This record gives sequence, C-alpha cells and structure tokens, in this order.
Amino acid sequence: MNALMFPDELKLGDKGQAVQVLQLVLLAMGCNREIIHDGECGNQTGLGLHDLQVRLGVSPTCVFDDATNSALFNLHGINLKSLPIFKLEEGFERDLPMSPP
Repeated sequence: MNALMFPDELKLGDKGQAVQVLQLVLLAMGCNREIIHDGECGNQTGLGLHDLQVRLGVSPTCVFDDATNSALFNLHGINLKSLPIFKLEEGFERDLPMSPP
C-alpha cells in the first residue's frame, strides 16, 4: 500500500477512500444519517457536508475544502487533511465491507 495525500477538495462526484473517511466523520457527527458509507460523494454525502458546514459556521458550499477542514480542526480537533490515505491494490476494495449489513 502506498500513502497518498488527502485531496485539497472533495466534491460531488468524487470517489475513493478520502470520501469514505469524510463519510465516517459526517456519520459520527450526526450529519445526515442517510449517508451510505460507499466512498462515493453523492447527494446524501453532499447534504451531510452542507449540514456540517452550517454547524461549523462556514459557507455551505457542499465542498470539503480548507475552510471546512480548518473549522473542523478549530472546533473539534479533527484535521482530515493530516490523515494518510492508502491506495489499495486493484480489486482489494471489493473484499472489504463498505457499510454495515
């Protein structure tokens, strides 16, 4: 596995493990319980991100950006952009459970 940097932005249509990390944070913080932890930034993840941004007092753009990350860190001590993201071997992800049954 190779460590990658957390992307500068996450927005609708983005996919991958960084989105999964964001989805876990949104779910843990109670931002839109309809989010499916699937690694795809779809409408439900966008709504959860909007909710988070409103709670944090940042402009609700539905894009996880530096302003959102800074507010998340300042208010809750969570810095997603400091987390390593690992690129898994092709096909490895299909063997991992994405959501609880």
